Amino acid sequence: MNQEWNIQSRARVCAATEREFADGDEILSCLRYDPEADAYIRVDCLAAEAGEIENDPSVLSKWRSVFHPPPPPAPEALGKETAETLLRKYLAEEGDQHQNAAFILAAMLERKRLLVERHVHTTEHGARIRVYEHRQTGETFTVTDPDVRLADLADVQREVMAILQPPEPAAEAGKGEGAEEPRMDAQPTPPFGHPSEGGDERESVSP
Repeated sequence: MNQEWNIQSRARVCAATEREFADGDEILSCLRYDPEADAYIRVDCLAAEAGEIENDPSVLSKWRSVFHPPPPPAPEALGKETAETLLRKYLAEEGDQHQNAAFILAAMLERKRLLVERHVHTTEHGARIRVYEHRQTGETFTVTDPDVRLADLADVQREVMAILQPPEPAAEAGKGEGAEEPRMDAQPTPPFGHPSEGGDERESVSP
């Protein structure tokens, strides 16, 4: 999939009227899939002006929301990774080497109510693409569902948690001086319920 479409910002201007959105406007967001470009295309417009766009047969998914200008980015400590920054980094990469990790991170952020799932699209090749919207910025994130069992994702989850919660320097310094080694036999607590194993119900996406 075209990497530049993995994260799309919400528009600041109505696609139907070209009027700039104002704080509090009710907007309609639509998602289309362009097979030639192998990309998802997002369109935002004022809900009251969305008739033609909303009824377009090429629309895969649509949802209504209230427009608020995105907040300024919060300052992060230099070099500090968060689930969101790591997800953005992985989605910006070429290739699918971090596909499983991106899926776990998106599910973690959904549990934290930072992302909300808006649509699940199955491609002609059978791959499932989950479309999330960022509750604060309005951006859409398209994440491939690896469709594997939680047990198979355990190693990937441990890698993700090691990046997000690295050991404290003092703990590292204590190794070899009688410090107890961490147990590796304990399984990590799953951050989400996988659809194949009866996960949580997701928020309704009906307009």
